[in-house]
Amino acid sequence: MALNSRIRSIVDLAAALSIIATAGVLVWANVARPAAPAANGSGSASKPMPIAEPVPKDAQSLANAVAKGSESARIGIIEYADFECPACASFMRGTYPKLVSTFVETGKVRLYFRHFPLPNHQFARPAAIAAQCAAEQEKFWPLYERIYRFQPHLDEAGLRGTAQKVDVDLAQWSRCIADDAATLKVDADYEAGRTLQLRGTPTFLVGTIQPDNHLRTNVRLYGAQSIDSFAKAIAVAEGTLPATGRTESAR
Repeated sequence: MALNSRIRSIVDLAAALSIIATAGVLVWANVARPAAPAANGSGSASKPMPIAEPVPKDAQSLANAVAKGSESARIGIIEYADFECPACASFMRGTYPKLVSTFVETGKVRLYFRHFPLPNHQFARPAAIAAQCAAEQEKFWPLYERIYRFQPHLDEAGLRGTAQKVDVDLAQWSRCIADDAATLKVDADYEAGRTLQLRGTPTFLVGTIQPDNHLRTNVRLYGAQSIDSFAKAIAVAEGTLPATGRTESAR
């Protein structure tokens, strides 16, 4: 009986050691596994998410959106962005210049901007209103580029200084900010973004521009995507055009 008790004790000890060893391997695997990329829900400059995202079923109106590029372009990109968003700044500094020089300035793509100031960003909405008022003087894109390039303080003094740097008429700009029109425009953009259930900034809708001034979305992109991601998305959109509506690069 004593021998059986000793054997049973040895077997129990071996089983316990095996469980401990297995648990240790599992813990090490979890610790050693690379962390998954964070979502862009807060507008942080995290690694971009995969581009395969559901696209809006309904065509998106392009009316009253700030735009850049040829009016005859058949491909459109709507950017929903927040001026306090690090990932938006990362896109502007890295991909935006290449996107503009390769696709916008060549007449292939028309770029549109919609405001989506995130509620957790204190200065995002005032900055959006200030930028919309710069748009009234056709100074939106210079202000857009300067804010994202330097991301200065976005309080009233900081925005005024930035507007001055891009030669905005400050008296007219101040009157616009005090008026309700720019605020209503920003709020309308934000509500349009909420309808799309955007989960972060920047978000891009890439698609074909319809004769009724709507965008039929083919690809939705999240985050500070590379120029290659945009090139692929643009190619997808071009592939849906009639042969006569495609650019030379798509043929």
